[in-house]
Amino acid sequence: MKSIITCEREQYGDVKFYINISSGSTMGCIAGMTCAMMLNKDNSKIIPYYVIPEYGYEHLPDGEKEKYMSKYGDIDTPPRTYGVRDVKFIYPLKVNLPREELLIFLKCIELAGDRGLSIKELVLLTKEEVLNGSTGNSIIDGIINNDNGITKDDLEKIVKWRRSGMVSSKPSSHSDIVWINKNVIEKLLEWELIKEPEKIGRSRYVRISENGKMLLDYGL
Repeated sequence: MKSIITCEREQYGDVKFYINISSGSTMGCIAGMTCAMMLNKDNSKIIPYYVIPEYGYEHLPDGEKEKYMSKYGDIDTPPRTYGVRDVKFIYPLKVNLPREELLIFLKCIELAGDRGLSIKELVLLTKEEVLNGSTGNSIIDGIINNDNGITKDDLEKIVKWRRSGMVSSKPSSHSDIVWINKNVIEKLLEWELIKEPEKIGRSRYVRISENGKMLLDYGL
């Protein structure tokens, strides 16, 4: 359902989507409500609606029930309702999500596998060198140069984010680490998207949590 919405937005721009959550499976209803809460935009709304039927099978007289069932022959589960009495639109509350740059950092952490990324390696992701495809770190270079979903546009976003938070034009290694800890590590921990950093040797490593994996699996 998310893929359909994404495709329609790419093709038609700012459009409204109406999702009937009164038909189909329970999973379809949940998917529709989830998309409405997580993917709504001010200029491209997703509006679920519920159809109130005119009649329900359970409320028919016995004679009418037999006549109704005979129309569907050998079907094991004929429709339980028919007709439309009313339509109720549902306007769900919007779910707040982490900012886009945090999700890019999270994706890089996931791509590092069980090893995770050290704080210093996270700092490297904010440096101009990543845009040229070479940071001198084999792990980071492997992440940014493989066809794994991390684009140059993604890297430009986190480089620009770091640049906007710089006090001076020449930050020190200490100020870089402080910035990463405050703006990336602490925020991802608040969202419970990473595990507590683990110190191995002289470095602290960050690994993705199950919540983080599920969020990325959703394809945001």
